[in-house]
Amino acid sequence: MSENKKIGIITGGNGFLGPLHAQALLDLGMEVIVTDVQQELDIEQYSNLLGLYKKKIHYSLMDVTDEKSVVSLRDFLISKSFNIAVLINNAAVDFKIENTKST
Repeated sequence: MSENKKIGIITGGNGFLGPLHAQALLDLGMEVIVTDVQQELDIEQYSNLLGLYKKKIHYSLMDVTDEKSVVSLRDFLISKSFNIAVLINNAAVDFKIENTKST
């Protein structure tokens, strides 16, 4: 990843909209960092984009509900002095999972 390139970050990027947002940013000449709670980039969803833009799509494991995870990504981005131009938040928190007890 080039330190001078504009970077777009997509949280929750393995969801349905992630590849569509990535396509738009890539078409604008940006490099893209896709983040999600899943261990790896969803290759099936990103197969077309990876074929066209392989060196411009990067993946980072991140859970937006875990402060350490968010801070880790932040520290990485700061250490590389990336020019972050766009943040698209697709990450969702499912409160039903956390609130399983009935009263």
